[in-house]
Amino acid sequence: MTVIKVAPVDADTSRTFPKPIYGTTVTQYPDEYIAAKKRVGEFFFTLPDGRNICYFKDGDESGVPMICLHGGGEGKYMWLQKEPLPGIFQIAIDRMGYGKSDLYVPAREYTFKEVAEDIAALADHLGFDQFVVCGFSIGTSWTMQIACQLQNRVRGIILFGTMADTGHAKMPKAMVKKVGKPPSILDPVNGCLGCILRSAFASFVQSNQKFNFKECFHRESTLPTCKIGWNKFEKDPFWVCTKVDSFLAYNRADALLGDAYRSLCRPWMFDISTIKCPVFIYQGDGDYDMGSSAPAAPNFIKQMIPHAELEFVEGTGHVCVVGPQSQTRRQIVTAVEAMPRYPP
Repeated sequence: MTVIKVAPVDADTSRTFPKPIYGTTVTQYPDEYIAAKKRVGEFFFTLPDGRNICYFKDGDESGVPMICLHGGGEGKYMWLQKEPLPGIFQIAIDRMGYGKSDLYVPAREYTFKEVAEDIAALADHLGFDQFVVCGFSIGTSWTMQIACQLQNRVRGIILFGTMADTGHAKMPKAMVKKVGKPPSILDPVNGCLGCILRSAFASFVQSNQKFNFKECFHRESTLPTCKIGWNKFEKDPFWVCTKVDSFLAYNRADALLGDAYRSLCRPWMFDISTIKCPVFIYQGDGDYDMGSSAPAAPNFIKQMIPHAELEFVEGTGHVCVVGPQSQTRRQIVTAVEAMPRYPP
């Protein structure tokens, strides 16, 4: 496997955006958002092979450690909170190839085995043996695959907008269709029309860097089934700005190609039914996204992990199921408080 350090593209750090954010009236970073970014800082950990993981940290370091993994085409700032989460030491990373974290090239060669090894190395660097893993969207596939491998280290997992493994041997074809999976011909690595997705991934980078977030927000902002969540989101400039910085972190197309190849187009490496630690799932009842459509995706996770706790969020889609708001804070804190050291 070739390891290449990719110089990250620095986003425009000016306070005012070149245009209002799609679907909202937000035009700049508010004072409280700028203060929160200063509070959490930005740090780097160098892995043995020379790749860097970029992360922020928030909260009392004596709290329960929680590593947060963002979705596809995003970055660590989607997890930024207005205030630290009580009782939790939060670490949010740029997953490999996003933001300022380095990646394997070609990204498809970066496997879930290496994912778990890298997260374990980061935890060692930060000085904790056990930790919670919290993921959103494609970050939930990473979360579950980490939990499969680090059974004695992962205290529990929290899944927002969870994906499901459509290549799992126990998923019927009818459920695969409901959960959502790209046709094999569109596989960005092996599909005969894979060029279509590769081109789309590259175009998303260009759009995001120009603050053109229509592709990210259009369905969420227009679907009646997502109205409650979207209305809360678009009225909160801090929350909108977490997504702005998150989407700006999608600065290299190869990262999303790797995500799609690992999490959408192929069976996952490790069987999620082996997960024994506590599992909490929070899913928008209007989730429409590929690989995480409700209710099929979370119901399959619940079927494979019967002890998982599942909560549907009314009137909410994919994007707005998690954010710097009271509902998310309640969900995370409630889940973490219910997680004993594992195994007990």
